[in-house]
Amino acid sequence: MSGCNDSLIDEIKAILAGKYRGIGAEPYVKPLKLISVKPGEALFRFTVEDTQLNSSGYMHGGVVGILTDTVTFGAAHSLVKGGITGTSLEMNFKFLRAMKKGQTIDVKADAVRSGKNLILCSADFLNGDNKLMCRGTQTIYLIDPAKFIRSQDSRKTLLRRVSKL
Repeated sequence: MSGCNDSLIDEIKAILAGKYRGIGAEPYVKPLKLISVKPGEALFRFTVEDTQLNSSGYMHGGVVGILTDTVTFGAAHSLVKGGITGTSLEMNFKFLRAMKKGQTIDVKADAVRSGKNLILCSADFLNGDNKLMCRGTQTIYLIDPAKFIRSQDSRKTLLRRVSKL
């Protein structure tokens, strides 16, 4: 995992290990394993489990959203010195093939473009034959933690800042 400092790798591993409990995503991200990371890129692997399936027996689209959010923040985190504090502005998905229980899936996350306040990211879900199963994209709005006051007004403050984009 060359190209990134150990603290970044430790932070991504902490996220996957459930450091941020209470976010509700832990059961879905728990199977993710970090394979490699370098600036702007991260590769993860997981095997589709029962907890990730919809009623038809395929990977649930909402779980794909949670995984996309997690892995793209990992890629984006590697670009910003000291890591990032941010929020998702938008996410999109193209479901090309069904992901089934027991399949091993690699997720290649890329920070495609980085600006002053926004990072555009993608996440490609690939099966064992390297076929694209799904592509997720996300735009992340960076928040300067020093300027972001955590109070009862924080939601309103965030919404005002996002509406100015």
